[in-house]
Amino acid sequence: IASLTKRDTLYKQKYIYTNAKVINNGSNLRSNYITLNIGAEQGITHDMAIINSEGIVGVIKDVSKNFSSALSILHKDVKVNCMLKKDGAYGPLSWEKDDDYTSATITDIPIHAHIKNGDTIVTSALSSIFPEGISVGTVKSFDRKSGDAFYTVKVNLSTNFKKLNHVYVIKNVFKAEQDSLE
Repeated sequence: IASLTKRDTLYKQKYIYTNAKVINNGSNLRSNYITLNIGAEQGITHDMAIINSEGIVGVIKDVSKNFSSALSILHKDVKVNCMLKKDGAYGPLSWEKDDDYTSATITDIPIHAHIKNGDTIVTSALSSIFPEGISVGTVKSFDRKSGDAFYTVKVNLSTNFKKLNHVYVIKNVFKAEQDSLE
């Protein structure tokens, strides 16, 4: 198990990435969990982000000595602040009851946003858990109800949740300081 750390006196590193292996994963329930082969002994704590080479995966929930359990992005209680890569319009991503494991929904994208099918969605700077710019997916469709000032956006997720294997757990070194101010 390895961590990626940059040591430079002129650079304050904000994130530390630790490799992990997925040893259990759900993708067809309303509340899906992921189990990883690393825990407190490897520096893992509650509320750390999980990504893979494709994009966002989940958030650490519980930790034992050598294992951790995470809420998958495919969990009813997970919300991640995301944005349109091209213009920065943002809103919360959540997995809806009628979504399958390949898609999720973003609400509250303002109607002045320049949006079209196929646009790239990434994590926004509003998250103290995920770094900004991590792939989330692409716009599948979008609409708004009459009179609403916001779009609801269906997103094709970039992560294939049926093939999760190796992931990275991300520690935001400054999360506690940021949270204490917010």
